[in-house]
Amino acid sequence: MSRNIALIGGDSQVGTTMTAQALAEDLGAKGDQVLLVMASGKAGDDFFVNKEGKSIDDIKANLINGHMDSYELRQALIRDKNIWILPGVKDSISAAYYNERSMKPLAAASENMDHVIFDCGNELRLGLVISAVDLCAERYFVLTQQEKTLRRFGDMKERILDPLDFSGKIIVNKHQSNVSLLTPGEISRQFSMDVAASIPYVEYGWQAEIERQTLMGTGRYSKAIGNLSDIIKGERTENSSWIKNLILKNT
Repeated sequence: MSRNIALIGGDSQVGTTMTAQALAEDLGAKGDQVLLVMASGKAGDDFFVNKEGKSIDDIKANLINGHMDSYELRQALIRDKNIWILPGVKDSISAAYYNERSMKPLAAASENMDHVIFDCGNELRLGLVISAVDLCAERYFVLTQQEKTLRRFGDMKERILDPLDFSGKIIVNKHQSNVSLLTPGEISRQFSMDVAASIPYVEYGWQAEIERQTLMGTGRYSKAIGNLSDIIKGERTENSSWIKNLILKNT
């Protein structure tokens, strides 16, 4: 049975899609069978090439009526590097037609995978996104240290996450050591949530978009993602990792 993992952006432009795909790639490189589902209500194809123009919309009828098998799912997938990908919607308008139960048939059809990672974006008003977040027992909220991002996530937490009992852990993305920015430990205390990972800021993000590749080729970024995937696989505990030391530093 697969493990369903949701990555949710606390705001737009925090790097949720990059983080989700990089995590999937690292788990795949470690020998796991991984499906990455672009469930944000957007195309989500910034870091892979979808030559065949496949889309989650190709199986929309199956998802909405609740009947889909693994063969039908496989027809909508593409293979990129060492992972399977279900590309996102063909246009944002179609995202509004998915209901809050639409991801359940997908979970049943992907049970042969070790991990199913959902890039949920930050539009929690969409049924497609809510369905993915609700389905996943493991949730990671991707934030940056920007004040506006933390403010908007706080609002999301109060209005949506807490009422729906959507709990999870924080990933501090694009982390920088700067006295003017909150540390991961301070962010953890602000929201009363554990920080699972702190991923460093890397200057080559714009180049990655041009090349349609994640940042997994850069050392510090790859190490941080690798540590997160080890935690997910149970091969590393947060309390004994460098992550815990980083979170506690200067807090």
